[in-house]
Amino acid sequence: MANIEYVFGIHAVQTKLQRNPERVQEIWLQEGREDKRLKQVISLADEQGIECQVMPRRELDNKVKGRHQGVVAACTPNPAKD
Repeated sequence: MANIEYVFGIHAVQTKLQRNPERVQEIWLQEGREDKRLKQVISLADEQGIECQVMPRRELDNKVKGRHQGVVAACTPNPAKD
């Protein structure tokens, strides 16, 4: 995936799905993490037809440097403004 911006953390991903779902390419979820907040993210992704992939925490840790809270969204970047 070229030109990809990673958004991570429950609130950040949830907000991206609500405000700019057209920019979200796919979502990566931490294997074994199941809670109410994560289920809300999955539900929003399903409504928008966005694919969710489950992977081990170590893979998520390697994709982003930060506290991802078990969820990462791969997004197209904001268009550059002139």
